[in-house]
Formats: sequence, structure tokens, C-alpha cells
Amino acid sequence: MKPFDRNRAHSQLIGLLFAGAMLGVAAVLVRGLGSWPAGLIALMLLATCATALIARCFVPIAGLRLRRTRTAAEIVPLTGTVVAPLVAYAGAEGAAAAACALFVGFCIAAIVRRRSGGALILRHGVMQTLVLFALIPVAGSIERWQLLGGLEGSLLFALALGVAMLTYQFLLAAPLLALQGGLRLGRVWSSTQQDVRFWIALFGGVLWATAVRYALSIDQPALAVAMWLPVIVVATMMVRIDALRVELHRLHLVRDAVHAMLGEREPVPQINAVLGSLHGPLVNETVSVFAATTARTEDWGVVASLGPEPSPAGVDLRRRVLARLKFAGRQHTTLRDEYYAVHAYAILGGEHGDLLGALVVYRRPDAPANDHAQFEAAARGLAPLVRDLRSIAAARSAATTDALTGLKNRAASLEILRTVLGGKRAHEDTSVLLLDIDRFKSINDHLGHAAGDDCLREISRTIAGGVRAGDSAGRIGGEEFLVVMPSATPEMALMVGERVRAAVAMSSIRHADGEPVTVSVGAASAMPGDTPETLLARADAALYDAKRSGRNRVVESA
Repeated sequence: MKPFDRNRAHSQLIGLLFAGAMLGVAAVLVRGLGSWPAGLIALMLLATCATALIARCFVPIAGLRLRRTRTAAEIVPLTGTVVAPLVAYAGAEGAAAAACALFVGFCIAAIVRRRSGGALILRHGVMQTLVLFALIPVAGSIERWQLLGGLEGSLLFALALGVAMLTYQFLLAAPLLALQGGLRLGRVWSSTQQDVRFWIALFGGVLWATAVRYALSIDQPALAVAMWLPVIVVATMMVRIDALRVELHRLHLVRDAVHAMLGEREPVPQINAVLGSLHGPLVNETVSVFAATTARTEDWGVVASLGPEPSPAGVDLRRRVLARLKFAGRQHTTLRDEYYAVHAYAILGGEHGDLLGALVVYRRPDAPANDHAQFEAAARGLAPLVRDLRSIAAARSAATTDALTGLKNRAASLEILRTVLGGKRAHEDTSVLLLDIDRFKSINDHLGHAAGDDCLREISRTIAGGVRAGDSAGRIGGEEFLVVMPSATPEMALMVGERVRAAVAMSSIRHADGEPVTVSVGAASAMPGDTPETLLARADAALYDAKRSGRNRVVESA
């Protein structure tokens, strides 16, 4: 049995509702247009325009914004402000005209906002249309609702509209929202109840619809249509205010990030805060920040990431898009394949706009990308954080790296050895290699210190290239090197030591007399109770034996 696909079930349900609403509208138009008065047809057309302008202004439920599903509900009472008076004005014919206006208006709004919640707008439209179709027999039972006149009729109309709106929202819209978003129904109800904007729109919409109904009851359709305009303005203002609230929240997070950066000098948590402040990406998208710590884009490290880990195909596409971003000199570039669309936004800094890193967004290849502006702004805001991160990383690296050779320095090498021995299990082996350049003093004496430095650098590269991937090589003295080898048996240590010795002997480095430069190697493996000092003492004794035995050889400690 196939697993239940929530999104597919939601899409199928919306498709069925849409088909039913479309058939209903077609039937109403075919059977009713010929008998409707011209005034009602004109009101229906104007109501269609008003509904489209209101429906395009859907606003997310505040408590569900973290789901990033662009859900919407508050604007529902405002559409009721337009269509409900038509039902009270013309009974069954008014309900049919209102249903047609709703369906066509919501369809227009869904087309306009197809990239930002169009499907959800359409869902509300077809649901409200079907609800109005169901009200046609009820509306037809009271001829033109003439019995609901005066204050008593207005109060009854307002009460009926309020109950209808609440019933629609909590018993129809909320369950479908929970199905589509994978949410608990109780959470949707709770979030809606706590959203002040929903209740303001509900009560305000009911009162305004009652006023519009009164204008129609005294045969003033022009006044009623004019009263729809403030509703459109309010709906538009709600969207603008919501967007400003989201942007203000993002700016607050950025401000807090910058303040924390200046106070603590630790940029990674603040970079995470900036990523969390971004709005718009879907649930299955990934946003990552890369720091340009090396010249090769393949070696750029991930500083922070939000979203699921991309597949190997996404990683390969990211590697290519970063290379294009660097060598093409662009601020934004995109690459697509059948699995991903990867967008890279340059993080620039300094007077000359140096490339400090990149903000990378992974998306589905068919996903719309109409929010470049916010990612470009985020990349600009990340520039000081990434610059400080690189400075901190450089300072930390300088404290643990030998400036001449690029290997670990003595303190870092001994700390690594101490950590490895401290975490060593009883069944694990740990070995070290202690290397010393043979007759190194003669290089400095006969060829100069510059040649000696070149010799140290070349031998360091040879050592780094000859050890295993998990080993750590460092320079611990003038011409002395230490290789820490976790999980290495004595046999492995001897093999690696011999490989490094042979590589140095066959290199192009020569003494003044033309003889190749060589190294002597002492190997030692940790025993129970060993400390860094005792292990290095045995490796040093083996190195002394290698020197005394003629140099250019590997000797294992006793």
C-alpha cells in the first residue's frame, strides 16, 4: 500500500471543489442571466472586481508563519463584506450572483498571485463559492429578504453573517489548512483564535456589510459600490502592514546579530540568526553560508546552514555555481539540473569588493525565485560577519600553524598528541614518527639560510603528502618534525615512515656537494600508561639510533 501523500490528497480535493464550483457557475450563468435584471448583473460584475482586489491581499496567519506555507485566513470576512449584502438584497438570485462573483474574482486573484499563494487563494474561493451555492435554496425561501427590514433585520443579518464566517473558518477552512500543511487541527484553531487581525477583520467586516446591505435596501446601489472601496483599501493595508512587520522582525534579528557580534566577537551564532530571519523559502529548501577561506572554491567551508542536507547532486551543482560566481565576477548566479536550482549570492567586502564568501540557496528546479532582493540584502548584511569569521579563523590558525612550513607548530602538535592519547581506547593503537633532517646545518652554512628555508618547506610538503589522511604532521623544532598517527599499528607506522623517507631522498633537494638531502626517522607506538612525554622519549631514542646507524633510515623503538 502506498503511503498517504498529504499534499496530493489536498490537491485532489481542491481539484474536485474547483470542478464543482465551475459547473455550478456555468449552470447559474446559463439559466439565470436572461432573467436577471440589469442592475443585479452590473452589481455582480462590480462585486467580481472588488472580490479580486480583496482576495489578492491574503495575509498569513501569524502563529503559523514558521511553517513557511503562505497560509491565509484573515481576509475571509472582508470578501464576505462584498458578497453577503447581495444575498440579502436579491435572495436566491443574489446568492447566485454572489457565488459567480466570488468564483471569478478568486480565480483572477489566484492568477495574479500564482507564485505566492495562488493555490491557497483559489482554495478559499471555490470553498466560499460552494457554500453560497448551498445557501441559494435558503435565500430563495424569503422573497428578496423584505421581511428583514429595519434595526431588527440589520441585527439578524449581522448575527447570521458572523456565525457563517466563524463556521466557515473553523469548520471548513481550518481542517483543509491542517491537511495541506501537515498541522494539528487544534494548533490551527489556536493560532486563528490568537490572531487579533482575524477578529478585527471579522467584526469590522460584519458591521460594514450591514451598512452596505442598508444602502442596497434603500435602492442606492451606487452608494453600496462606493462603500466597497474602503474594504479594498483596508485589505491592501493589511498586506502592507504584515510585510512591514515581517521585515521589521528580520531587521531586529539582524540588529541583535550585529550587537552580539560587536560585543562577543563570535560571528557564527549571529550568522545563524541572519539565516533564521530570512522569510519566503519553502520547507524543503536549504540556505547555506560559505566562507572563502582558500583560493579553491571546492575547499570553501560551510559556516552555517538552514534546511535539509543537499544530495551529492546538489553538492556538485553548488561546487560549479561557486566557481562560476568567483571567476565570472558576478554578484548572483544560478545553475539548474533535473534535481536542483542552486542560487549563489556573493558576499563582498573591503574597498575593492573582495569575495569573502557566498550565500547559497538550494531549491527545486521548478520552484519560483522571485525573492532575489532579500537574499542579496542578506549577503550584504553577512559581509562584516564573514569578514570577522575569517579574521578569527586566521588568528586561530596562526596560533597553531608554523609560519614557515604551514604545518602544525610544536604546541599544536603536542596538544593533538595529548588529545589522541587521552581518547585512545584499550584496543586502539597510536603511533608517532619523529623525523630529523640529516646534516641540515651544512645547508645553512654552505648555501645560506634562504636555501635552508626552502629545504624546510619542500620537506614539509613531502611529509604532508606522504602521511595518511587522518594523520597530523607538525614542525616541533628547527629541522625536527612530528607525525601523530591515530589508529596506527607499529607496522603501519614503519610503512608510512619508510614512504616519507624514500620520498625525501628522491626529491630534488641537494646539499652543496650534490648529495641528496635525507631524513632519519624514529617510530614509536603507545603502550598502556604512556604520556606524550614518555612516547616522544622512546621515539627520540629510536631517532638517535637511526642517526648513529648511518642516517637516512627508519628505526622502531625498542
